[in-house]
Amino acid sequence: MFTSFIIHQPDEIDVIFYYNAGNEILNGDPSNVYISNAGIGWPVTLAFFTDYVGDLFTVSKSISLIFSGLIIFITFFLIKNILGNNISALIGQSLLAINPFLHLDAIILNNEMIPLFFIFLGAYILSKKDSTKKYLLIGLCLGISFWFRYQSLFILFGIVVYLLISNQVIRITTKKVLIISLVFLLVISPMLLYNYSVHGVVFDADPSLYMEVYGSQTNKEMWGDNFIEKVSDDTKTSWFEKIIFNEQYITNLFKINPQTIFNLNSEITNFSPIPIIQFSGIPIFLFASLYLFNLKKTKIALVLPVIVLLISASILLFFDKIEDYYFALIILPIISLGILSIRRIERKILPFMVIPVVYYLGLSLVPIYDPVNMFAILISLPLLVTIFCIGFIPFLLKKIQKNLSLKKSNFIVFMIILVIIISNVGFSYKLESMVMYQDYELGTISNELQKFFKKKTSIASNEINEITELLTNESNLNQKYIMSNSYAVSHNIKSKNVHANFYENVNSKSIEQFLLRESWSSFDITYSNHYSIPPDRYNLNNPVPDYLVYIQWNNDDKIPWLINKLNSSEDKKFEKIYQSKQTNSAVFKISQ
Repeated sequence: MFTSFIIHQPDEIDVIFYYNAGNEILNGDPSNVYISNAGIGWPVTLAFFTDYVGDLFTVSKSISLIFSGLIIFITFFLIKNILGNNISALIGQSLLAINPFLHLDAIILNNEMIPLFFIFLGAYILSKKDSTKKYLLIGLCLGISFWFRYQSLFILFGIVVYLLISNQVIRITTKKVLIISLVFLLVISPMLLYNYSVHGVVFDADPSLYMEVYGSQTNKEMWGDNFIEKVSDDTKTSWFEKIIFNEQYITNLFKINPQTIFNLNSEITNFSPIPIIQFSGIPIFLFASLYLFNLKKTKIALVLPVIVLLISASILLFFDKIEDYYFALIILPIISLGILSIRRIERKILPFMVIPVVYYLGLSLVPIYDPVNMFAILISLPLLVTIFCIGFIPFLLKKIQKNLSLKKSNFIVFMIILVIIISNVGFSYKLESMVMYQDYELGTISNELQKFFKKKTSIASNEINEITELLTNESNLNQKYIMSNSYAVSHNIKSKNVHANFYENVNSKSIEQFLLRESWSSFDITYSNHYSIPPDRYNLNNPVPDYLVYIQWNNDDKIPWLINKLNSSEDKKFEKIYQSKQTNSAVFKISQ
C-alpha cells in the first residue's frame, strides 16, 4: 500500500492517457477521442472521480488496491465452490495473491482491476447452483466488465461453449444462452449507442494499432494503414479476416502467447507457477489437466493423441515450422484427450477448463507480450495449480510408492507449494525493482537482500520532478505545448502535450520539420494525435511545441538524432534550459 500511494511511476502513461480521454469525453469534444483497446468505462470513471477528489493517482491507486483486494477475496469462495473445502480454497487464493503481475498492476495502474473484478465475480456466480438469476447476474457482470475491457466477450463465448457441450436439455441450454447474451447486450448497449451517436460506428475499436506495434514486421505497414483509416475515416473495413487468414494468428496461438502461460523462452513476462524456471508451466498445467480428464485405458485414448501428434508434426515439417510452432505438438494431443474425456470431467470443474481455452483462442487475435493483457485467464490457472498440488501429486506419489504415509505425502505437497510461493515472492520483488527503479541487475541472494533494505530512487522520476519544478515558473502553461516522450511533465504542470518518442520515421533530418511533424510518416502523426493532450483524432490542430522534453528512460537507450542535433545546434531558437547530470534527459525552450 505504501509503494502504491507514495511512489508514482514515471512511465504511468496509461492512466494519464485514459484520464485525458475521459476528461475530453465529459468536458471537451468526445468525437476527438479514440481508444483503440478498451471501452469508455475506465476513462470516464477516472475523469469523474478525479474531478471530485482532485488527484488522479489517489483515485486510480485507490481503485486498483480496492478491486485487486476484492479479486483475491472472491477467489477463496470461487475455489471453495469448485473443490469443496477451505484448505484447497486457501491454497488457490494464496497462489493468486502472490502473482507478481497482480502486484505490479496494482502499482503501475493499468485499466485491468475493475474489469477483472467483474470477470471474477461472474466466475464465482457461475460456480454456484443453477438458477435463472445466476445467468442474469453473469451477463450483468460481463457486460459491466466490457465497458472497461473488451476481453470479457471471450469469457462470454467460453461460457456459451460450456453450456452447449454440458449435455443439458436443448431447451434449457438455449434459455441460459439467451438470458446471459441478452443481458450482456442490454448492459453494453448504452456504450454502443454512444459510439454510434458520436463516431458513427457501433464498435469504435480494432486491434490495428496493437498489431502495428507488436505484430510481425512483414505486416506492420498494412496494420499501420488500417489504423490510420479507422481513426480518421471511421472505416468499416473488417480487420477480423485480415488476422484469422494470416500467419500472425498461428504465430500468436502457438509461439508468442503460450510464453505468457507456460514460460517457453525464460522471459520474465509469464504466469508460470514457477516463473524463474523455463517450461515450468507445461508439466504443472498439463498434468493437472490430464488428472482431471479421468482417462480410461481404451484404444481410442491411446490412438487419438498419437494421430493428432503425427498429423501436426507432418504439417509443421511440410511448412518447415517445427522450430517455431513446436508447442502445437504438446498442446494439440492434450486438447484431443480433453475433448474425448469431456463427459468424465467433474461438472463443477468443466467450465473452468473450457472457458480458458475459448478465451485463449479469442485473445490470440493479437500477440500478447504483457501478462496483464491476459489477466482473465487467472480465473482458472490458480485452480489448476491447486489441483496439481493437492490432487495430482498425491495421486502420483501413491502410484510410485503405495505404502507412502499420508504425513510424507503432505510434506512433499507442502514443499512444492512453498517453492511456488517463494519463487513468486522473489520474482515479484525483482520485477517491481525493474519497473520502479530500473534495477535490471540480478545479483546473489545476499546482494538482493542488501538492496532490499537500501533506499531506492528512480532516476527518471527525479528528473521528471526537477523538470516539473523548472517549468512551473514559466507563464501561461495551460496554453503551451510540450513535445515529449512522457505524459508526466505535461500532466504535472497542466500544459498541452504533443506526443513523440523521437524515433519516428522521417523523410528529412530538419529540426524545424520534425517539431512541426512535417517530416513524419502518416502513421506516426496519427499515433501522436491519438496520445496527445488534448487528443486530435482528425488531425485538425497542427500544434506547434513551445518546449521539448526528452526523458532517457534507461542509460543504454540510444540518443535520438534530434536530441544530438539540438545539443550541437547554435540556433538561439532552441535554448537548452535543463540537462540531467545522470542521463541524457534534456529540456529545450523553443522560440516561435
